[in-house]
Amino acid sequence: MEFKDRSTKVEILYTLLTEMEKLGCFEIETKPEYRWKIAELLVDTIEKDLEDELLDKTSGR
Repeated sequence: MEFKDRSTKVEILYTLLTEMEKLGCFEIETKPEYRWKIAELLVDTIEKDLEDELLDKTSGR
């Protein structure tokens, strides 16, 4: 299943992040506006094929 609409991708990731937070998957709780920003960042990262760059920035390497 491929989604061409960027807003659909962001909405799906936001929903996933929200549900994961409800389950206690993260150490830090976030506000909805931050989850939207995180979802947008993830979509941008995937669409621009910048996964390695994101990993380098967040993994403490």
